[in-house]
This record gives sequence, C-alpha cells and structure tokens, in this order.
Amino acid sequence: MRAALNPYKLVAEQHLHESGSADMRMIPIAAAVWLGAFCGQAELNHTLRYIVAIPLATVVLCLPALLLGACYHQNCSRIVVSRKMCRLLIWCRRSAPTVVVMLAACAASTGASVAWSTVQRSDPAYQLAAARNSTNSTIIRVLSPITVSALRSSTCRADVRVMSVQQHHQGAIAMPSRLRARIVGDDEVCEMRRGAEYRIVVQLSISEFDNGVQLEAVSPATRSSVSIVSEPHILWRVTNLVQQRFLAISSTLSEQGRVLVPGLTLGVLGQEAVAHTGQTFSTLDPAYAEMVKDQFKRSGIMHLMVVSGGHFLLLSSLIHTVLKGLLLHRAVIAGALVFGACMLTAVVYPSDSVWRATTMSVLGALAVLKGRRAQVLSQLSWTVVLLLLSNPHLSTSYGFALSCAAVLGIVTVGSAITSICERVIGSFAAGQLGIAVGAQMFTLPIQLLMDPEIPILSVPTNIVVAPAVNLATIFGLLALSTACFLPKLAYGCAWLSSIGTSLMYDCAKWLSDTEISTMTWLPGWQGVILMLLIELLCIAIVISLHHITTRRRCLRDQAGNHEGIAYRRSVRSSVLFWIRESIEMFEW
Repeated sequence: MRAALNPYKLVAEQHLHESGSADMRMIPIAAAVWLGAFCGQAELNHTLRYIVAIPLATVVLCLPALLLGACYHQNCSRIVVSRKMCRLLIWCRRSAPTVVVMLAACAASTGASVAWSTVQRSDPAYQLAAARNSTNSTIIRVLSPITVSALRSSTCRADVRVMSVQQHHQGAIAMPSRLRARIVGDDEVCEMRRGAEYRIVVQLSISEFDNGVQLEAVSPATRSSVSIVSEPHILWRVTNLVQQRFLAISSTLSEQGRVLVPGLTLGVLGQEAVAHTGQTFSTLDPAYAEMVKDQFKRSGIMHLMVVSGGHFLLLSSLIHTVLKGLLLHRAVIAGALVFGACMLTAVVYPSDSVWRATTMSVLGALAVLKGRRAQVLSQLSWTVVLLLLSNPHLSTSYGFALSCAAVLGIVTVGSAITSICERVIGSFAAGQLGIAVGAQMFTLPIQLLMDPEIPILSVPTNIVVAPAVNLATIFGLLALSTACFLPKLAYGCAWLSSIGTSLMYDCAKWLSDTEISTMTWLPGWQGVILMLLIELLCIAIVISLHHITTRRRCLRDQAGNHEGIAYRRSVRSSVLFWIRESIEMFEW
C-alpha cells in the first residue's frame, strides 16, 4: 500500500531549497500594480477596456477554485492522493494568497492612479490650460536643468512645478497650484537655474505629444515678463556649479567627445546642454550632432547616453569595497551608500530611469544594513510598487518601462546565458553576452512601440563596446567630481573618457552604415505580439534542446557508459596557453 503524500510537507521541503536570489513572488504583484496604475491613468477606449478586462475576469473566475483547493487541508493529510493531485493542491495553496494580493494591489493601484489623475485635472493650472486661456502670470519652480528645446518655435525647455497661477487682467486672484509642467521659450527661459522660483507671464496649453501641461513664455520675452522670486537652495547651487564646470570642460574636447562624454556621464548630449548665459556650451555643427545621435540609434547603443543603473552600480561597488576594507560597521556603509546614491541623483540630469536606479540603490543599502545579500528581483518589484503608487504617471513612461524590462531580462535570462556560455567563451565574455541578450529580449517589444525598427547588430555592438563603456563612465564621473576643485585633473579624466567614447563612435559609425544594421518591423501592437511569439518560440526551442541533451546524458549513464564528459578547453584558456607558449618559444 502506498504511503500518503502530505502536500504541505512537500511545500516545506521546497522552501528549504529555495534560492533568495531567484525569488519571483513579488513580480506578479508588481505587474498587477502596473496594470492598475495604467488603467487609472489612461482614458481607455472600448477595445482596450476589453483587453484589460479579460485577464481580470480570468483571475476572478479562477479565484474560487484556488480558494477551494487551499481550503482542502483538513482531510488531505489523512487520505492517499496521487502525486499529480498533490502538486495541484500545492499549486492551489501557494497561488491563492498570491492571487488575492494581486487583486488587492491592482485595486489599490487603480484607486491611487484615479485619485492622482483627478487631483491633477482639478488643478487650476490644468483647467486654464484645457480652456486655452490667453496669458497668465505664474510662479514656477524649476525642477530640471535647462536643455535645448525640440520645438522650432522655442530655444530652451525645462521641467517646472507651477506654484500659483493668476489670469493676466486686473482684479484676478492668484490661485495655488502644484502641477508639474514643461516650460519652453527663449532668452530669459534659457537663463533660468534649477531650484529657483520665477514669476513669468506664459500661455498655458495641453501638449499634443504627452497630454501634459505646457507653458510657453510670451514672445518676445522681456526683462519685465520674468522676475526671480527666490534663489535656489545651496544644494542646487552647488549642483548647478558642478554641472556647468563639467560641461565647460567637456566643450574643449574633440567633436565626438563634446557630444558623447556629457551624455555618458550626465545623461544629456553635448549639443543639448545650455549654459546659464543662455548659450550652448559647444559650437557643434547641428548636422554632425544629429548624425551621431542617429548612428547610435541604428546601432542599438543609444541607451548608453542615458544615466541608468550602471552608474549607480559602479558608485555603490566602489563605496562598499572601500568602506568594507576599512572594517566599518554595516550601518555606516549603508548610510554612505544612500548618501552616494542621492548625490549622484542630484548631479545627473533627472529621468525616469534615474529614479528607478536610485530607489533600487536605496533598497540595496537597506539589505546591507540588515546584513543580507541584495536580491535584485525583489528590489525591482518593490521599486515598481513604490514608484507607481507614489507617481502613477510612470506607468505610461517608455523610459521607466525600458529600464525595468532591461533589469528583469539581465537578471533572469542574462544570468542563465552567462552560466551556460562561461565554460566556452570565458566568464567576462559570457557575462557581457548574457547582459546584451537578456536586455535586448525584454526591451525589444517596448522599443517596437516607439519605433518599428529592429537593430539587428545591437547585441554584438554592446559586447564590443562594453569594456570601453565602464572605463569611460568611471573617468567621466571622476571628471565630474573634480571639475570644481581640480580643473586640470578633470580635463585629463574627461579626455580619457573621450577615448572610450571614440570606440563607441567608431563602432556605431561603421555598423550603422551597413545595410543590415536595422530591419523594418510591423508597426503597432501587431508587431509587438509577433515579436513576443517569436521570442517565446526561441526560448521554448532552447529549453527543449537543453532537456534533450540532459536526457541523453542520463540514458547514457544508465546504460553503463561511465566514460564521463570529454574535456574541452575554453577559448580563454587556449589564448592564454598560446601566449605563454609563444613567450617561452622566443626566449633566448
């Protein structure tokens, strides 16, 4: 007679062998929060409503079955059940709480998103912008550095927060506001500084690109139309000074260095940065700067010109290694990691990917404080949950989606590819291959929504430029940190960084000129779904081949053939052996 299988004993045994670094239990919760925030943000049409309602209805219908399976624990340990039935009960027991939490998280996220949208649309500045009122006197606080505007009707732009708005006529009352907006204009707008508050006469409107509020300074801008209300805080004054000094030093480099070194270090291309005098730092040819930008896009390495987790990882590794070598308490190390992440966030140009990297760095510092290893998947999931609940607008941001998808692909697919290929091509090359392939697989469907073109040579390009990227980033950050105190040393570091960016420029220039650099794809959701199916098919083929080879090996061992696996020297060991033998051969 078969012994009874207790499913809950099997669950306990599985938890004992579960790896914390591979814990994916928070990923469905983060996905549910993202879905709820997106549903609350977007004005969904009828088709999209049905698309969103289908998975929600499926979850609701499956919930009673999962709860019944989870409640079947009273007599389960007393009867004899099959192994398949045990696995089904285990799955029901483990899935029911997850589904309940997913529904609660989705509902909370949807409520927060709807409340956030309601508050934004009831703001006086938004209502005046929707009514397209003529001119209004506003008090704004500048939240980002000034950059070159992409609109032909204006020169500069910046992200601001509207503090108050007043219609431009006698007897009008100033109404308080807390709305985030974007201001565009000429002259006086270009001379604004981050962190300062200004009173300016603008025209409010709704942007046609992102449905956000846009402030357009009255033309022509005069001294009387702009007046400063309060100076920037000391932190923003220091930050502005560091950025201006670094950009001034970068403007003395070669042409490609003037464009790429600020992009790699600060997240803004050299031709897009604006000085406090209202002029651009570098006198670059606009056609050349646009050509460099297009070449990086076609070769698939444009993401290197955006500050992401790589900068924070380098800084955190340096701080952790130095302070751990000094045998300091982990509370001091965690505090230094948080301080370093906050300072880097303040210095670089703000973006959605920067906020994602900052939040993950702070969560990693909390892991150091508790004396535990960092769990990237859990950090990413909690980052998505916290940021989307605090700012649901990020659910519609391409930059935030690309950043999260890249991290998820690197941790899941990239680590698996690295472990498979490291015996053949070496650990460093396998690591770069895993990072490039993992990030490309998860970000490609999102990229197709933005531009229906596939950068075919993106993976080999990222592998080739990977060593130069790390060195160029390190020297760029060193130049940024010494720009105010040691300008000559900062110039030397910036020049060394430009050597690394020259390799990226040469690779992008050579690969983008080939006919196979990009391939046109189906636009819209059809292309995204087709690409997802192709990627799933490739993953299924790889998994099937892995199972086939593993089964053949097991069958060979069961047949009594215990000859083992033939030794195969890796490429790295072969090259090192060849170099050593060559040196010994030419010795006298």
